[in-house]
Amino acid sequence: MYVNSSIEYFDVLDENGNKTGKVKTKENIIKDRDFYRIVNLWIINPNTKQILIQKRSNNKDVSPNKWDLTSGGHVEAGETSLEAIIRETKEELGIDISNDKILKVFEVKYDKMKRNFVDVYLLEKDVSIKDIKLQYDEVSDVRYFSLEELIRAHNTKDTNFVNHSFFPDIVEQISNIYKI
Repeated sequence: MYVNSSIEYFDVLDENGNKTGKVKTKENIIKDRDFYRIVNLWIINPNTKQILIQKRSNNKDVSPNKWDLTSGGHVEAGETSLEAIIRETKEELGIDISNDKILKVFEVKYDKMKRNFVDVYLLEKDVSIKDIKLQYDEVSDVRYFSLEELIRAHNTKDTNFVNHSFFPDIVEQISNIYKI
């Protein structure tokens, strides 16, 4: 059987985020308004307490040229969300986090235009910008921001940043866990 490797396949989830046993293409899962899973990672530098943020590529369909989280993406069919965030971080930034202590802090359910569950992860890791290898069709730049800078961008609705509805929750988790 021939499978087109450029087509993404996702597990269909039920209303509670459990796999149903069905698999669909990204196109069909969105068209049919089925639930699927997304992952987000925020890397905090243990020395500076700054957060590594990526700038989305100009050719992205959603939020091009905007500063976003460290890495993230869709969970592919058969993958766990932890496997997906490890894969996405390696693909987008060239960073291997497979042996790191990655902490899942919460899950967000969206049931509007797109229907998905977002697993949000934190990782404390000293990553040098010079060691990052960008996947340029996904990411155009990376830099560290202080938590205060990110809060200010969120509160002022700075159009240079992706505005995540769960941002106050991630700030609370970062503040509590890393004492920033």
